[in-house]
Amino acid sequence: ATRVLSVPHTCRERAFRQRMVEFIYWYSLRMSPLRNTAVAKTLGLPMKEIIVAPMVDASELPFRMLCRKYGAKLCWTPMLHSRIFLESSTYRKEKFTTAPEDRPLIAQFCGHDPEVLVKAARMVEDKVDAVDLNLGCPQGIARKGRYGAFLLGETELLENIVSQMSKSLSVPVTCKIRILPGPDIEGTIKLAQRLEKAGCSVLTIHGRTKEQNKELVGAADWEAIRRIRESIGIPVVANGGIGTRKDVERCLEETGVEGVMSSEAILENPALAMREGTMPEPAQIALDYLDMVEKYPENRKIVRSHLFKFLSGSLEAHPVFRQRICTVPFKGEFLPHFRQVVTDLLQMHTSGECTLDRCKTQQEDFGVHYDRYQHSNSKLYSRDESGKLIRIGVPESRREEVLEQRASKKKRKAELRVSREERLKKAQRRKLICEGKAPAS
Repeated sequence: ATRVLSVPHTCRERAFRQRMVEFIYWYSLRMSPLRNTAVAKTLGLPMKEIIVAPMVDASELPFRMLCRKYGAKLCWTPMLHSRIFLESSTYRKEKFTTAPEDRPLIAQFCGHDPEVLVKAARMVEDKVDAVDLNLGCPQGIARKGRYGAFLLGETELLENIVSQMSKSLSVPVTCKIRILPGPDIEGTIKLAQRLEKAGCSVLTIHGRTKEQNKELVGAADWEAIRRIRESIGIPVVANGGIGTRKDVERCLEETGVEGVMSSEAILENPALAMREGTMPEPAQIALDYLDMVEKYPENRKIVRSHLFKFLSGSLEAHPVFRQRICTVPFKGEFLPHFRQVVTDLLQMHTSGECTLDRCKTQQEDFGVHYDRYQHSNSKLYSRDESGKLIRIGVPESRREEVLEQRASKKKRKAELRVSREERLKKAQRRKLICEGKAPAS
C-alpha cells in the first residue's frame, strides 16, 4: 500500500488509490476466516458446537458441566452484578463457582461504573478465559440498575468501559448486545464498530431489540446479525432463534458467524449440544444433571428449577410428578428425593406405559417444547393425517391474549390494593372512635 501511494500521480488519482487501499484493508480484515486469531484460538472459535449463554440462576457450574458432557465447549457464567460481586464475599461464593475442567469459560458482568467493573473482573481473570460485558439484558431490573440493554444508547460510556477493561485486564474483553430499535440497523453497526475500536475482542449479538421481550419476543433477525458481522473484524457469536440442532447449522450458514449461542432451548435440552446421535430421554438428562449436582453442589432452588425445564412436557402430562418434586422435604438431603422421582418417571417411559408426544420433546423431530409465555404447551405440536409431527409454535393471538390477561390481572391487583387501603383506614378510624380520640360522626 505504501508503494502504491508513493508513485507520482494527480490528486484525484491519489485519492482514488487511497480509497482502494482502505477497501483492501477493510476487506482483508472483515472477510478473513482468521479473525482475531489469538482470542479465537483461546476460546475455540470458530466452532459448530452450540455455546451456552449467560443465564441468571441457570448457567451455574453443574449445568455447564452437563452441557459440556453433551458436547458444548464454550460456556458463559450467569450474569454477575459487578458492584455486589465486589462488595459481598457471600455473593461471590454463591454466584461464581468453577472447576479446572470448566474451560474455556467466560465470566459475564453487568454495571455502568468502569472502575467497579475492572475491580470485579480482576477478581476472576485468573479463573476464566475472557470477561464479558452484559449489554443485552432487557428486564426492568436492568433499567433500575442502569445496565444491560439500557446502556446501548450511552455509546461514549460504553467505549470508556470497554477501553478501560481491555487495558486493565490480562484476558480478552467481549460484549453481548441487542439490536438497536429503528427502521434500519445502521445504528447497531456503528455501535459494533465503536465497541471493536474500544477493545472488544468478541461480539455476541442477540438478533432482537430490548422491546422484543417476554410475550412480544418475536423472531430473531439473522439478516441483521449477518450485516453486522460483515461490518466488523472481530469474531461474532449469534444468539436468538435456536430451537434444534438444525437451527444451529442454518444460523451458521445464513449469518456466517463464528459461533451460535442458545439460552431458552438449551435450558430445556442440554443435549442440544450433541452434533450427532440420538438424544437421551428428558428423564435421563435430568438424572445426568443430578449426577453433576452431586459432584458440584448447588442449592435446591436452582436444581428444582432445572428439573422443571428438563421435564416440562412430562410434568404437564403427569402432574403427579410435579407435585412430588414440589413436596421435597425442607430439611435433609434433597438429591435422593429428586433422584427417586426422576427414576420413577424414566421407568414409566422406558416401560412403554407413556407414549405421549409431550414427553418426548427433546427428540430431534420435536424441537423445543418449553415456552414460559405459552401455558398450553400441548398446542405447540400436532400431527397430520399421516402421523407426521407438525410444529405449530405460539400464535400471535395467544400472545395478545396473554398480554390482555396480564393487564387485567394488574388492574385487579390495583383495585384490591385500593380496597385494602380503604378497609385499613376504616379500621383505624373505628379504633380511634372506640378510644375516644375521634368523633363518631
